[in-house]
Amino acid sequence: RCDEKLAADYQKIESKLGFNPYKMGVTAGADVHSGYQGNEEWDWKGAHGNLDDTPKKRLNPVPNATGETARLTMYVEEKRLPEVNGEPIDLAPAKVYDCPYLSSEFGSGVVTVRFGGRELVIDSNNDTVIERAIAK
Repeated sequence: RCDEKLAADYQKIESKLGFNPYKMGVTAGADVHSGYQGNEEWDWKGAHGNLDDTPKKRLNPVPNATGETARLTMYVEEKRLPEVNGEPIDLAPAKVYDCPYLSSEFGSGVVTVRFGGRELVIDSNNDTVIERAIAK
C-alpha cells in the first residue's frame, strides 16, 4: 500500500514539474537533527541560528567556539581527494576519533568513550562492552 501511495505522489510531482526528481536522484534535507523538517528553502534560518541564517554567512563561516575555521574544497571534475585547508583528506588516519571524550584507532574496531569519571570500551571485534570507573 505504501508503494502505491508513493507511486501516486511521484506521478503528481512529475505531472506538475514535467519530470520526476526522484528518478534523477534528487533529494533534499537540512542539517537539523531534531527530526523536524518544517523549513522551506525560501525561509531557511540555518541550523545554528544567526551563525548561518543567510547564504552569505554559510559561504563565509566565522570561527567556531575554538576559534578555528576550515575550508573544504571538493573536486567534481578531477579525480582528486577533497582538501581541508589545502591538504588532501587522510583516508587512513592513525585515529578515527581523538578527543577527550571519544577515541578509536583506525581499523581497530574498538571505540572508547570517557565522561564523568567513567569509561565505556566498545569492542566490535569481540562483541563486548566494558564499563569502568577511571581516575580523573
